[in-house]
Amino acid sequence: MQFKDYTIELYMNALSSTNPTPGGGTSSALTAAMGLSFIAMVANISLTKNCFLPHKNELQTIADKALALRKDFFEFMDSDSKAYNNLIKTVNQKGSHKESEFKQLKQEKLLACIKEPFFMLKKIEEGLHLAETLSKNFYKPTASDLGIAARNLDNSAFGVYLTIHINKNHIISNEFISNIIHESDIILKNISELNSCVSKRITAIIGSGFVNEKD
Repeated sequence: MQFKDYTIELYMNALSSTNPTPGGGTSSALTAAMGLSFIAMVANISLTKNCFLPHKNELQTIADKALALRKDFFEFMDSDSKAYNNLIKTVNQKGSHKESEFKQLKQEKLLACIKEPFFMLKKIEEGLHLAETLSKNFYKPTASDLGIAARNLDNSAFGVYLTIHINKNHIISNEFISNIIHESDIILKNISELNSCVSKRITAIIGSGFVNEKD
C-alpha cells in the first residue's frame, strides 16, 4: 500500500512507531502535498466567481499545475522512504559483501537518500511560484487558505533541507556534496523569499478587513 492510500490514523501510527520510515522526508512530502491542495482549492474557488472569468485560463493553469505537483509529492512519499530503507538494508547486509563492494553500495544508497529530497526541494520552489502568482489575483475570502499553502510549502522545504544535511557527512564525493549544498542553499533562499512575499500580501488583505467580493 502506498502512503497516499493510508488513513490519517494509520499514517500517524506508522509515523510514531519505532520504524525509521515514514520519517522526515516522507512527512515533508506530505506537507508539500497539503500546501498544493490548498493552492488548487483557492484557484478552483476563484474560478466559480463571475468576477474572475477574465482570468479563467490563468487560474485553471495554476490549479492543474498544483494538482500535477501534488501527484509528484505523493510519489516522493514512497520513494524517499524506499531510499532510506534500501540504505538500512545495505548496512545490515555488510557481512555479505567485500569491504570495497560494501563501501560502494553504501555510497550509492546514501546518494539516493540525498537526491530524493533535493528533487523535492526543486518541486517545492515550483509550488511556491504558483502560490506567489495566485496571491496577486484570487478570491480574497480564501486568503487564509493561500497563506497556509505557502507556509506548508516553506515548512516542507526546511524539512527536506534538513534531510539533505543529515546525510551529507557520509558522502565521500566532496565535489558532489558541495554542489548539492550550494544549490540547495539558493533554492531554500528563493523559497523563503517567495513565502515571505505571499505572507505579506495575505497579511495585508486580512488586516485590511476586506469586504467579501461579489460573485
